[in-house]
Amino acid sequence: MAETKNWTPGPWAIDGWHTSAVIAKLPDESYVRVADCDTPSFPNLDWKANAHPIAAAPALYEALSECLQLRYPFTGKYDEKQSLDHWLSEDKEGNGEAKFWIAAHAALALAEGKQ
Repeated sequence: MAETKNWTPGPWAIDGWHTSAVIAKLPDESYVRVADCDTPSFPNLDWKANAHPIAAAPALYEALSECLQLRYPFTGKYDEKQSLDHWLSEDKEGNGEAKFWIAAHAALALAEGKQ
């Protein structure tokens, strides 16, 4: 399920030494800024706490994609026609698994700019 996305390839890291940016090292050994978490015009005291989940985004996306591949081993795709009610009716154990899969698909769609 790992596809090439339009975003800068990971891993991403927090460059807290010089700036409050999230950066990525490119194949040519140069660095590129992925996100600024604090700027003089928009100061943010929590920049470092906010930078951690941003820096983890590529790894989180890949891990969630792999989870979905395990759930849909043949197609790797979610059947959009299945409703929340259908998923909940399949959750016979009542452990919330259906809600997890729905949330996982929604999170990936958000990361891909589909929501």
